[in-house]
Amino acid sequence: MVGLYLLNLKYAFIQVDQTPLFYITTIITWLAFSVMPDIDQPGSIPAHYFNLGMLGIIAYALITKHNYDYALAASLVLIILLFIHHRTLIHSVLSGVILAIPVYYYFGPVIAVLAVVSYTTHLIIDGDFSIGWEHDWWRW
Repeated sequence: MVGLYLLNLKYAFIQVDQTPLFYITTIITWLAFSVMPDIDQPGSIPAHYFNLGMLGIIAYALITKHNYDYALAASLVLIILLFIHHRTLIHSVLSGVILAIPVYYYFGPVIAVLAVVSYTTHLIIDGDFSIGWEHDWWRW
């Protein structure tokens, strides 16, 4: 991450703002996406906080009586995670790219690339690196 940042400072691939909010968003994205592949492991700390976050989204949407689409999406994500085994669907680069799409939409390309790199780094460190779901599809 630091290497990408330093290369961007030197060659200016992408114009980034130098505000404190950018740095806070960068750190939160890096932390969240570096543990994201473990959200499908029951009992893990990332799964616990992810489930609490999804339940918080559902509660907020239902209490404020608007954005029921967010509650429905969060409910579907929680239901899908019940049927996914650890190191199958979520443990792939393709999942990292799919999960980074909302980050791209809300925060821009720099943060989205950081999200994918953080996600992929976790996969490489785990030693269970795959581009898609090619080697684990049978576990479903």
